[in-house]
Amino acid sequence: MLPKKKLFLIDDDTIVCYLTKLEINDVFPEIEVTKFENVEEALVILKELSSSNHYKFPDFILLDINMPTLDGWDFLTEYEKISSTKKASCKLMMYSSSIDTLEIARSKTFPSVVDYIQKPINKAAITAIMNGEINSPYF
Repeated sequence: MLPKKKLFLIDDDTIVCYLTKLEINDVFPEIEVTKFENVEEALVILKELSSSNHYKFPDFILLDINMPTLDGWDFLTEYEKISSTKKASCKLMMYSSSIDTLEIARSKTFPSVVDYIQKPINKAAITAIMNGEINSPYF
C-alpha cells in the first residue's frame, strides 16, 4: 500500500484552514492535511523533516502570504535554504485571497513556488494540485 500523501497548510486564519481541509478531504479523503497557524512552527517541522531520513517531507504545501510576525515571504526565504533533494518532490503553492499582480510576480521569483492558488480553494484547484497540474490563471 502506498503511503498517504501529506499536505501542509500554513495559514493564520482558522476558518480558512478548516474550510480548506474540509474541501480537500471531501475530494481526496486519503490526503493527510496538517495545519500550521504560523510560519515559525511550520519551518521548525520542515527543517526537522529535512534533516531526518525517517520521516517523509510533505508532498504539497499551501502557503498564505499575509500572516502576523513572519509572513509567507519570510517562510519562502527560509524554505529556499532547505536541501533541494528533500524538497524536490514537494509542490509549494502560494495560497492567497489577493490577486495583486506584484505579489503574483514576486512569488514567481522563488524557485520552490509552482503555483498561485486563490482563496477559497475549489474542487477543480484541488484536483489539479493532486494531479500535479498547474491550474492557476496567474502562473
